[in-house]
Amino acid sequence: MPTENEISLLYNMMKNRWTNSEIEIISNNWKGKTNSELAELIPRHSRDAIARKMKRIGIFLSKEDISWRAKYAHSFIDYDNKCKTDQHLNLDNLDNIVFQVLIGSMLGDGCVNKQSKNLRNYRFCEGHGLKQSDYVYWKANILSIFKPRISNCKNHTSLITKTNPIFTFLRNNFYNLPINCQKSKIPIDLVSNIDLFGLMVWYLDDGNLSKKSWNLTIGAMGWDDNDLADLSNLINLKFNLSTYVYKCRHKNGTNKILKFPFKDRLILNDWKNIAFIHKIPKCMFYKFEKEVQHSH
Repeated sequence: MPTENEISLLYNMMKNRWTNSEIEIISNNWKGKTNSELAELIPRHSRDAIARKMKRIGIFLSKEDISWRAKYAHSFIDYDNKCKTDQHLNLDNLDNIVFQVLIGSMLGDGCVNKQSKNLRNYRFCEGHGLKQSDYVYWKANILSIFKPRISNCKNHTSLITKTNPIFTFLRNNFYNLPINCQKSKIPIDLVSNIDLFGLMVWYLDDGNLSKKSWNLTIGAMGWDDNDLADLSNLINLKFNLSTYVYKCRHKNGTNKILKFPFKDRLILNDWKNIAFIHKIPKCMFYKFEKEVQHSH
């Protein structure tokens, strides 16, 4: 008998398999439609999936095709309305909820990158597995001032915002530039404004609660050791906790985590209350509960 994971994998493969009629839609319409318009005709597949499929079936855009598509898309931009975010925003005048989600996400799974080197500013991106899709939509709603779009792929759901100077600022402060462009620095002056809500967002992104014990941890790979130690001290002073940085060896190398000792476990109750207040999706509540709840 196939396992539950094998059945789920087979289901996802079948769900994303191209049909002959979908391929025919691409073949008959690609010359006069953009990938966004093709995605409206084939709603089961994203723009990126359509672009990949076009290449697989031998359809390649000429310079003329690329040029008219760019001009066509450009004609729909309303520069005074929805296609631009407020370029005068900065972290100081953000709503605190938005600020905390950004800071918690930057410590966690969020990143800032550029779609093109020619763009002046960066954008914010974050993705999670399909089981946590509601969490991605929740973050997108919080960050609505940055006009995020949702991308649904075969195995994950992502949010991608418009570019904004705020994300360029975060890039310069959280990334090790220009050596390897990896997220590794923790700007303590900036992160010092984190509250329990922002700390919870980091935990929801990278945290883990052992189901056999109250072993509460947050993954912290990639961060500078001294910065991470300073952040741990800041968290302890600010929230009366006793976290510490722990390095554990495993078969793939050394893992670095922020550990909460047993006496700090009550923070889960605070986070759970905060989660109810801010309507965190139920798909994330397993991170607050020691025992897995089964429905009957």
